[in-house]
Amino acid sequence: MFVFGTTSLKKKLNPGEFDCPQCQQKTQFWERRPRTWGHLYWIPIFPIKTYPSYVECRSCETGFVPSVLDFKPGDSGERFMAKFERTCLNVAAKMALSDGHIDDVERSEIAQMMSDITSTEFSDGLVNNALHDMQKSERTVQELLADIAPSLNDGAREMVLMAVVGVAITDGEFAEPEIELTRTCGEALLMSKAHVSGIIEEAQAHVRRKKSEIPA
Repeated sequence: MFVFGTTSLKKKLNPGEFDCPQCQQKTQFWERRPRTWGHLYWIPIFPIKTYPSYVECRSCETGFVPSVLDFKPGDSGERFMAKFERTCLNVAAKMALSDGHIDDVERSEIAQMMSDITSTEFSDGLVNNALHDMQKSERTVQELLADIAPSLNDGAREMVLMAVVGVAITDGEFAEPEIELTRTCGEALLMSKAHVSGIIEEAQAHVRRKKSEIPA
C-alpha cells in the first residue's frame, strides 16, 4: 500500500548578519524558503508549492519580511515594533471578549502570549487596559490588523493567528464566535482560507483531546 501525503519544509538559504528589530541588536540570520512537498513513505519526492522566502533571526527565531535586511536601528523600527505589540494585544483582547465572557485564565494567557512575542514581561494592568479599551472600541480586527499585516511574512502571520487562537481555547472551549473571529483575523492577515481552516481544525482537535482527558 502506498503512503502518500504532503509535508512542509523550510530550506535555509543565504546566512548573514543583520540588525534584528526584536533582539534590538546585531545578530545572525537565515533566509528561509518554505515549500510544500509531496512525500511517499514520508520521503519528500517533489515540490508542490513554493512560498515567498523570509528572514529568520537565529537568536530569537522571529520571522521577518526580507526588507528587514535594510532596517537600521532608529525611530522607524521602534515605532513599527510598538505598533506590532499594541496590535497583537488589542486583537487578543478582541478574541477574549468575543464569547461574552472573560476570566483570569484568559487574562493570564494574553499576558503570557505577549511576553512570548515581545520577550518582555506583560503586566495584568496592561492586559486589563486593553480589554477595557477594546470593549468600548468600534475598530474591527480588520482595521487593527491592516496596520501591520502587509509588513509581516507568512511565518509571522501564522504566529500572530496561532497566538490569538491560543487565547480563545485557553478556557477549554472554541465557541462559534471565536471561530468566526479566527477566520476574520486570518483574512485580515492575508492568509489563505485553507491555511486558516487548518489552524482552526488543529485548535478544535486540541479542545476535544483536553475534554477527553477530564475524568467523568
